[in-house]
Amino acid sequence: MLKTDMRSVLAFPPGSFCAGATTVIGALWKVDDVATWLFMRTFAREFAAGLDASMALRRAQSELRGLSREYVVQEVLQAASAERDVSKRERMNAAGRWFGGAAAFPFASPYWWAGFTVNGLA
Repeated sequence: MLKTDMRSVLAFPPGSFCAGATTVIGALWKVDDVATWLFMRTFAREFAAGLDASMALRRAQSELRGLSREYVVQEVLQAASAERDVSKRERMNAAGRWFGGAAAFPFASPYWWAGFTVNGLA
């Protein structure tokens, strides 16, 4: 992950718009890689199904909040088993083990999902 400060958060969307993007999805703070992966997977599915970006964002936030520990562990370990890079696979397996000891709903807190934003023409 890139280390960011408020200047880059404020500069990224306008720079993307100048480059031709109509919508930018971002985060107001650093979010765990697993949470971001699961969030973006849902967001992309909902957006591709025809929802506007703001509604896809809302659905992804809601789904992330409700994911159970067992589901998260299963998804992480399944993705790890498909990873060819041994180093990445080991890190993913370690993340799966860590989530095995997490709360029943590890992403229930707003910390994990509230920082995601939609900028532009949602």
